[in-house]
This record gives sequence, C-alpha cells and structure tokens, in this order.
Amino acid sequence: MLRIVPSKNKGMAMVWADNQTLNELYDLCGDATDNTDAVNYEGILMGFAHDLRKAYEGERKTGKFSYDNTELPMYGFEVSWFVLTAYAILLNTALDAYSPKQTDRILFNAFDANVNLAIVDTFPDVANDILHRKLSLVGVKENSFSSIFEDLYDEFMSASQKSQPLVLRHLLGVMQAH
Repeated sequence: MLRIVPSKNKGMAMVWADNQTLNELYDLCGDATDNTDAVNYEGILMGFAHDLRKAYEGERKTGKFSYDNTELPMYGFEVSWFVLTAYAILLNTALDAYSPKQTDRILFNAFDANVNLAIVDTFPDVANDILHRKLSLVGVKENSFSSIFEDLYDEFMSASQKSQPLVLRHLLGVMQAH
C-alpha cells in the first residue's frame, strides 16, 4: 500500500507506505544503481533509498490508515515536490536502461502513478505541464543535471507556496534545457 499526499509544510509531500512496500522500493533503488550508469551510486536516487530505509526502520513518520475496515501501520517521510519528481524521473530512467524484473516494473509503475495523482490533486492548474515535462525528462542521465540540482532545489524551496507549482514547472524546463 502506497499513498502520497501534500504535507502541511510548504512545498512538501508525504510518502506513506507499509513496511513491505518501502522495503521493496528501497531494494529497487539499489538494483537500479547497481545495474545502470544512468544514475550515480551516491547521487539523488540514493537519497530516496535512504529516506525509504529510515522510514521502514520507523525513524521517520508513523501512522495508521484504514483499509477494508482494518487499521494498518504506515511509515512515511516528507520530501519536497521537486525532489519527489526527480526521484520518479531518475528511477524510471534507470529502469529503462536495463531489464528489470516484471515485479520491479509493476512496483515502479505503482509508485509513479501515485506521484502523478498527487501532482494532479495538489497542482491541478499546471499538472498537465508538470507531468509532460516530467515524462520528457525520462531517459536523461543524472550526470546531465546533477551539477545544478542543489540550486534548483533551493529555488523551489524559496518560492512562496502559491508560486511553487509554477516554479516546479519552470525548474523541470530548466532541467530539460540543461
């Protein structure tokens, strides 16, 4: 079970999942970095792996969600929309660069669909543009934009909450052009 929802903090999303899903996503990040040079071993995607590991170890947020009249423990972490979008782009790029197991592709597709739905729900006015730019970045290796990533992150986080959807769209355009 996986859910991505807006956080109460400016520009942030909450990634919630059960322990098994977090662990599987963590393993997928490791496989992706081991099997392709599309992402850096100690780069942005490994930040995602770190957040996933800390969450399933219970060192981030914990909660319970109801599903089919059953309360399930969930573990989560907070991440900026910009970084979450980058995670999805880089993981998709890595999986396209090698032949993952079918279950890995299904797991990624579920994660990516949750990211996309959360973007649509959170930024309805510019969601189509954001998703189009996100999709167009799939296949771009991390090395091509890692040098500007921190500056882009700072720009996103310094934007007002109201302007963040437009800034996110703009930053993805900058990544495309880089």
